[in-house]
Formats: sequence, C-alpha cells, structure tokens
Amino acid sequence: MGGFIAQVIAQEEPRLVRKVTLASTDPAGSHGIDKVPALTVQATIKGALTRQDPKLSLFTATTSGQKAGRAFLRRLKERTNNRDKATSLTSLRAQLRAVKR
Repeated sequence: MGGFIAQVIAQEEPRLVRKVTLASTDPAGSHGIDKVPALTVQATIKGALTRQDPKLSLFTATTSGQKAGRAFLRRLKERTNNRDKATSLTSLRAQLRAVKR
C-alpha cells in the first residue's frame, strides 16, 4: 500500500518529494506477494547477524547495488524533524499477515 500512497503524493504534492524509489508496488494477489512475510523475516535475521540495516537486503548484492542501498539509508536519516513514529512490532506483524492473506 505504501508504494501506491507514495505515487499519489508524488503526483499531487510534487514539492514534497525529491525522489521516489518504488519496489514491489503490485496490486493485491500479485504473483509472489505471499513470499513478502518470509523475505522480511529473512532480511531481519540477516541484518541482525551482519549488523546491517535489514533494508539493505532490498538492493542487489552487486557493488553498485550495495552502494545505492547505503546511500538510500543515509537519505532516510536526513529528515530529523516531524518524523513518523517507528513501526511497532505489533503493526509490522499485522501488516505482514495482511500481505500474506
């Protein structure tokens, strides 16, 4: 759902958006969407074991992909005021259950 929302914001309020990176913004029922919960768990475990942000797993393992991933993570930290609260574990679980359904 976040990808759809990001596209609407970029279209309707372009002054609020510098860049948009969309990944897997498929509609419900899209092929492979049921694998997202397992991939999320795998990325979280890998992140914990390697002491890296799990989001880095979203990028290819190539040198350029990892470089782009680290740049993306730095950009996420640029905004320090009026940030949303971190997603709770309860919310994350509920979202993953909804994706799987």
